[in-house]
Amino acid sequence: MQLSSYARSLLALHLYWVNNGYDRAKLKNVISTIRYENPFVPARLDQIVEITGKPTNNDFDLEELEKLTYFYPNLMFGFDGNLSFLKYCNNVVEVDFTCTKLVDISDFKYLKNLVKAELSFNRIKSIEALITLTNIEELILNNSEAVSLAPLLHHKKIN
Repeated sequence: MQLSSYARSLLALHLYWVNNGYDRAKLKNVISTIRYENPFVPARLDQIVEITGKPTNNDFDLEELEKLTYFYPNLMFGFDGNLSFLKYCNNVVEVDFTCTKLVDISDFKYLKNLVKAELSFNRIKSIEALITLTNIEELILNNSEAVSLAPLLHHKKIN
């Protein structure tokens, strides 16, 4: 599978974090520490890697992506919209695609363990791909284009 340089870089960074003990809570703590200094400005990726470190290269096998339990493309500018790599991310429980200009989430169908999806400020046209994701508890679509929530009416867990 051919990954864009953006996707490869962002995925390598997430794998680096996971391999160095940064679970979701610990990474969010790093982000909160940065935001504490200036709560009106989002944490920048360069600030985060100053604390966490970063990989020396972007080489990894796609099978390694099953180690990921979170994916936060909102931390890096330049998202290209290609989510085909998600089929390798079957253990992801949380994603944050805020302000990534996301339009098509059809590849979310691979995220069978997804619990939380932050999709605010995007251009998503349909959430049909979420129909089979029965673990979703939190779906955030603030300031997104009008999307029918009908596909999720049978979900019992969504807040």
